[in-house]
Amino acid sequence: MKPSGGQRSRLILLLAALAATIVACTSDGKPSGARPSPPQSNLTDSSQVAGPDSPTRPSSLIAPSATASSATETAALDAYRKMWAAMVQAAVDPDPANPELAKFATGTALQKLQYSLAVDRENGFTSKGTLHFAPQVTSVGSSSVKIFDCTDDSSWLKYKPDGTLKGDAPGGKRRTEATLTPVDATWKVSDLRVDGVGTCS
Repeated sequence: MKPSGGQRSRLILLLAALAATIVACTSDGKPSGARPSPPQSNLTDSSQVAGPDSPTRPSSLIAPSATASSATETAALDAYRKMWAAMVQAAVDPDPANPELAKFATGTALQKLQYSLAVDRENGFTSKGTLHFAPQVTSVGSSSVKIFDCTDDSSWLKYKPDGTLKGDAPGGKRRTEATLTPVDATWKVSDLRVDGVGTCS
């Protein structure tokens, strides 16, 4: 049975409306095969709000304390190296009052260095050459840093007034421990212990 003219007209209008709806949902000015844009999110980037135990935390969030510790280690090691550099320089013409020593050492460490230089000066000794060291930080605190080293003075030789070497052995490796403390916002070696030759390797 064929539809009447009125039914045919209503069917055509219904199909036209359905087609218009499909076009509106699939085109929106884009090809029907285009992927829709993702919905906008109100969530903050997870990398900025990760908890303290998250393995995805950015370095800027995981390391304020680690960064501070690293800076402290660097400053302490720098002061330790400069203390020895000042000592080597002061020992060429022994001068316990050399002002460079007090820039990097204080307390008993400074007293030990000055005493050693005073003894050398009194006996006419002079030290020349290169002191080798490889310091490592063993602990870091808010008020102190501890350093372990195996200093090697086999190339830093002490001479008597007549130009001959003092002693039979030309030095060697010595276990060395240092404690640094902050003085006026600057790290300085405050305690120093240097053991005999052969106490480290």
